[in-house]
Amino acid sequence: MPRTPHQPVELSAIHVRWSPQQDAYLAWSDAHPGHTATNPCSSLAAIDELLDTITP
Repeated sequence: MPRTPHQPVELSAIHVRWSPQQDAYLAWSDAHPGHTATNPCSSLAAIDELLDTITP
């Protein structure tokens, strides 16, 4: 099955911060609103999970 084209992910558009409400790191992207990811242990893991939700 061919892959569908998608907008490339720019790392400069990804943000991550500690969220006391979620007791986890929260990652989001300006270029892909509606996509977020959290991880309680690692900011890098939150970014990795975000990329998994954005890229096919």
